Amino acid sequence: AVIYNPTGNTTVANAFLAFQAPSLNGTNGASWGGLVQGSVGLNSASTNLSAIEDSSTGMNNYIVPENYTIHGDKTFGLSFNTPDGLPYTDTLIVMKGAFNSTNSNFDYTYQYIDLPMGADAAGTAQTTAANIEFQPNSQTGYISVLGYDSSFVFGQLHPIVLKTTDGGATWSAPTAVDLNALMEVDSNKTLLQIIQTRAVGWTITDLTTAFEQDMTVDANGNPHILLNICPGSTSITPDGNPGTPFSVFSGVNNIVDVYSTDGGTSWECRLLGIPQSFRGDFGAVTCDNRPQASRTGDGTKVFFHWFDTDLDLWTGTANDFPDLWMMGVDVTSGTSTGVALSSGPVDITGSDVVNSAGQITFGNIAPQTWDMGNGVYKSHLVTQELDPNTLNDLDPTTYHYYPAVYGGNVSIEEESLNAFSLGQNSPNPATDITKVRMNVAKSGVYTVEVMNMIGQVVSTVELGNLGQGPTSFELNVSDLQSGVYFYTVRSGGLFQSKKMIVD
Repeated sequence: AVIYNPTGNTTVANAFLAFQAPSLNGTNGASWGGLVQGSVGLNSASTNLSAIEDSSTGMNNYIVPENYTIHGDKTFGLSFNTPDGLPYTDTLIVMKGAFNSTNSNFDYTYQYIDLPMGADAAGTAQTTAANIEFQPNSQTGYISVLGYDSSFVFGQLHPIVLKTTDGGATWSAPTAVDLNALMEVDSNKTLLQIIQTRAVGWTITDLTTAFEQDMTVDANGNPHILLNICPGSTSITPDGNPGTPFSVFSGVNNIVDVYSTDGGTSWECRLLGIPQSFRGDFGAVTCDNRPQASRTGDGTKVFFHWFDTDLDLWTGTANDFPDLWMMGVDVTSGTSTGVALSSGPVDITGSDVVNSAGQITFGNIAPQTWDMGNGVYKSHLVTQELDPNTLNDLDPTTYHYYPAVYGGNVSIEEESLNAFSLGQNSPNPATDITKVRMNVAKSGVYTVEVMNMIGQVVSTVELGNLGQGPTSFELNVSDLQSGVYFYTVRSGGLFQSKKMIVD
């Protein structure tokens, strides 16, 4: 669903909720039907509905659209074509909705994009998810499909990207993103090298993605595809076991922003976080980390969200008690790779989203994050609470809204900068001893914490009472696994952080 605001309207009550949803009218099997599209006026309870089941549209077997968005005065739905109950083969459908003021609903036209996919051993084309998004105030947009491109190693899933520069009137030929070749911006290594180094005892030959994705497009017209990336089925575990084609080794799980700085010509990535868990079980429903992307209205800041359970708090291995984790990047023109807005991912909800019964499923993030000023940003999280007696997703559900506030207090940041200046460690990457220079302007007791990508403190160094002037300290990282870490210097409630790479 999206909010549609008619041209020239300045009154919230006169806007509409536009949506697409599944039908359960039984026209496609025992219960499923076609697609229902419609609108709800925000100033009334009136709902305008129409069904899309006309076989001439190719839409007679659609259950849920893969993605639904708004660009300018048009809505865009995206679906895989599976007519007459057959598996997907070769056609992606873009549904363009134009608002009809006569009936306060949307008139749809259909665009068919030839997109054949590679198949598994049984001959079934492999796709898992698709998204469509546009650059703010621009005709540039992208479609990203997770699927199997047969030019890559069998059994692996990759993003496959199409681009438009005319508002979706035409689309480019598809381009598959090679996950194995992605350079990670903060380490100057390939993501494959980083994961192989961290996964001691594994033989990781290929990377694959899991079963969900999200995408946003920034102010520079560049796409950001948010993914779980894991070792692919050709990889070998320490026990010598290979994987199953089109599955993932979720125990070596990474949340990754796969992005372009040149409009989709080339690709690189940023490793955002290393979740402790992957899949949660909520009665009849299972959910993975559910990566979701958002941006500020002007697209200069992009944000990445995922759900992960603190296994130290809840024990076990499953993602049954998920917190919302969040990471932001400033992509203002001139910083094409983006500048991280925090030293690492932030646990926004702190176990507030779930309770001991575990009946609240993972949430949905609105595609726009609000800039609240002073370096504070607010994403919008909605969760669904299942009936704890049944844990059935077909029963009535209670929705909960959480303002996901991200960012710190600028005055504290400025005070920290006035208290001391923190340098970058050298050498970086480091293998054993690395040195950090700092200049102390405010005398006090100082400590250093080293954290991994999931926010766990792996070492603490007491620097003692430091007087004014330049100084330095050393960190011994020889016992740390290779990867990305953050060192944070603290004194009297003030702190500064830097990222470092351990080889």
